[in-house]
This record gives sequence, structure tokens and C-alpha cells, in this order.
Amino acid sequence: MQRIVLFLLFVVACILCTTPLVSASPSSSSSSDVSSSSSSGTLLYPLGDSITWGCSDCDNSTCATCDGGYRTLLYSLLNVNANYTFVGSQSSGPETLDDKHHEGHPGWRIDEIYDNIVGWLNTYHPDIITVHLGTNDVFQNANASTCISRWNQLMDAIFKQMPKVTVYACSIIPFTSTRFPYAHQPLTDFNAALPSLVQSFSSQGFNIHFVDMYDAVPTSGLSPDGIHPVHAGYNLMAQTWYKAISTTYSEKN
Repeated sequence: MQRIVLFLLFVVACILCTTPLVSASPSSSSSSDVSSSSSSGTLLYPLGDSITWGCSDCDNSTCATCDGGYRTLLYSLLNVNANYTFVGSQSSGPETLDDKHHEGHPGWRIDEIYDNIVGWLNTYHPDIITVHLGTNDVFQNANASTCISRWNQLMDAIFKQMPKVTVYACSIIPFTSTRFPYAHQPLTDFNAALPSLVQSFSSQGFNIHFVDMYDAVPTSGLSPDGIHPVHAGYNLMAQTWYKAISTTYSEKN
């Protein structure tokens, strides 16, 4: 009988020795994964047209999936000492751009963006919106008054939907294309009105900043089409956006 008991104790001991202990590390890893995936940092929403897409950035002729435009350098600059994520329904950019999302729609006017903005904001919930819009409006015969009215309507919709969002609205970059000789004056007048338009929303307590992009991008920084920047021109845009965001944005907004 004693031999049987000893044998059973021996068997139990062997089982315990060969059964691995449950480690706490997988549980900790899982918790870390959930935390990292749920924390996306500051959500930035690049809003605009083909210039936000980055057309002519990688081949100087078309709007291609390799185009990152100003977003490529801006993403790198913002993420040196912070955590930024780009959001939007569109995706384009080079392999070096880790986050290719944006809301740049080639050929779109301000009113076309307005028609979709509420749904987009409900989807992406950005902390920051960068806005470069109006080029296609003046190219499609809109005068400055029409551009101003459309722009005000868009800002009203944005701040009604997201009153705490921070908006960086910039002037339209110059163009040299001879296809739109009638568009120079409306562009000039609209750009001249933008600082006051921005101030009008700021005085209502909204977080909005004017960014002078017209003077940031010289005509020498444009591609052969005379509308979209080349890579160096887009980098100037990125540096201008970055300077504005890094010196004024607060997560407490």
C-alpha cells in the first residue's frame, strides 16, 4: 500500500514539473496592444482638392497614387516629438509616408466639399483640420463673393458639427497656367478677404488660424502645369503648415 501511495505521489510530481506555469506577460502584452491601438494621438484632417491630394508630386503630370504632396514632409515634421495620425476617406502617397489618409479631392470646389463635410466629420472626428480650398472655384468662374459665401458656409458647418476642432485655413497658392486668365483677380480678392473671414470666426470663440500659403510658395515652385507644386513647392507648404500648427496648437483646445 505504501508503495502505491509513493508511486502516485511520484506521478503527480512529474505532471506538475512538466506543466508550464501561466505567464503574466501575454496578458500584459495584450493590454499594451489595446492601449496602443486605441490611442491614435492627434487626429489631423488634410482637407482640400488636388493640391491636398498632392498631384504632380511624383510625376509632374497627373494625380497618382504615389503623390503625397505637402502631407509627406508634414507628417514627418509633426511626428518628431509628438504623435499625429492623418485621417480621411482618400489615400495616396509614397512608400515613405506612413499615413496616407487625407480628404483631398481633385477638381472639387468648396461647395462640393460642404455637401459632404458633416458625414466625413462624423466618421473621422479630427482634432485639427487643415484647409486649402478655392482654386477650383475660381477656375470654374466663381467670383470672390461666391468663394467667400461658400467658405463661410463650410466653416459654419464644421464648427456646428465640431465646435472644439482647430482649423488652419490658408490662402490659395498662386498659379501661372494660361488656361484660366480670368481667375487671377478672384483668387487675389478671395485671398485678401481670408484673414478677416478667419478673424470673424475666431472672435466667436472658435479655434481657427489663418495661414499665408500664397506667399509661402513662389511660382518657381510650381510644376509645368502651372497649378500644382513640384516636390520642393509642396515641402514649402509642409513647412508653413508645420510652423503654424507647432506654434499655436494646444491639445487643450
